[in-house]
Amino acid sequence: MLKAYSYIRFSTPEQARGDSLRRQTAKAEAWCNERGIPLDNTLRDLGVSAYNVCFGMQN
Repeated sequence: MLKAYSYIRFSTPEQARGDSLRRQTAKAEAWCNERGIPLDNTLRDLGVSAYNVCFGMQN
């Protein structure tokens, strides 16, 4: 069975408190609905900056 995965991601606590998650999820759901493809919402990378982790910038 065909299934879509949306990589929902943001890096900062400010984005977590904002509208980023809702907007990204809505766009993914709309894309899937237009194509009749079920969306699996299990992949998320919420609030960890890869740049900061890789370059030692994390507090």
